Amino acid sequence: MKKLIALCSLILLVGIAIAGGNKTNPIPFDSATQKFAYRKIVEVPGATANALYLRSKNWSKVKFADEKFLIDEPDAKLTTLGNFTVNVTMKAMMKIPFVYIVTYTVSTEFKDGKSKIDITNIKLSQNAKGNSAEQTLEGFEKQVESMGIGKNMAKPFMFDVCNEIDTNLLKVIAELEAALKGSNKISDW
Repeated sequence: MKKLIALCSLILLVGIAIAGGNKTNPIPFDSATQKFAYRKIVEVPGATANALYLRSKNWSKVKFADEKFLIDEPDAKLTTLGNFTVNVTMKAMMKIPFVYIVTYTVSTEFKDGKSKIDITNIKLSQNAKGNSAEQTLEGFEKQVESMGIGKNMAKPFMFDVCNEIDTNLLKVIAELEAALKGSNKISDW
């Protein structure tokens, strides 16, 4: 009887590990800074640093509905904050919905013919102001990894949260890249 219970327990644990343990965080990790971060170099042949700066600035004003920038060095660097909401359901004994406000920093540097996009300082919060129970993405992952009981349920949830963050931030990068490659002409409509 004891062997049967032990065998059933082992099968259950292996099943949980297989179901939740094979997923990995899709967000790029910078081993130099020990932080999650995105970087993309965008080649725009023939564009001046000033044109790229203006395209980035105009895109940022529209995207984030804010004309304030953390760093605004014409023709050199532009840094601003962005945010979006992530809705994910933890599938435990019952489904538990979670809503996170994800904040991040977008920095764009400019040279003639190219621009560098960096997304860093990715943080999660559970309120609209982004200042309550805020934690870095690195802290969020470490919290899940350090769990004892419940870790196997939390890992797929963490993956789902990170997958949603990755999808949203890749979209931000694609939009900014398109703006950098587009023209800087103002429509007369």
